[in-house]
Amino acid sequence: LFVTACGDKKAKVYDRDGLLKWETIWGDVYMSDVISTKGHIGEVTSCEFLKDSKNEFMTSSRDGSIRLWNIESKLVGVE
Repeated sequence: LFVTACGDKKAKVYDRDGLLKWETIWGDVYMSDVISTKGHIGEVTSCEFLKDSKNEFMTSSRDGSIRLWNIESKLVGVE
């Protein structure tokens, strides 16, 4: 799997064949407090899997937040 920051509010996870497997949610743009929303409200600027983890990665965003995501949580996925 690899994760990409595609210039929007979501990071996307693909498999080796280029199939979209999972994506992050984006936050509520009407919330001014980035801590109270579940996803980024600004453009995702970078993303990277955690060292020694196949299921967790971090993203940073222009909204000033850094978020930790777990692919196995099943809370958010591709529909």
